[in-house]
Amino acid sequence: MGGYFFARLFTVNLAPSVAGFVNHRKGTIVLGATIALAALLLMGLYRDRPHLGLGLACTISFYFGSRS
Repeated sequence: MGGYFFARLFTVNLAPSVAGFVNHRKGTIVLGATIALAALLLMGLYRDRPHLGLGLACTISFYFGSRS
């Protein structure tokens, strides 16, 4: 939900080139979060750091919320 409002804020109030830059930056961050979450799950480290996994999952869902 927050991602949706974030996307609306940046697409309405910014120039297209700046909005595109912000979207590419968000995509890069989420790609890194996805890789980190996959590594965390595959190595079994999610038991030791449950808040890290939750934070990564929230980052990924924020991105997909902003894409809707």
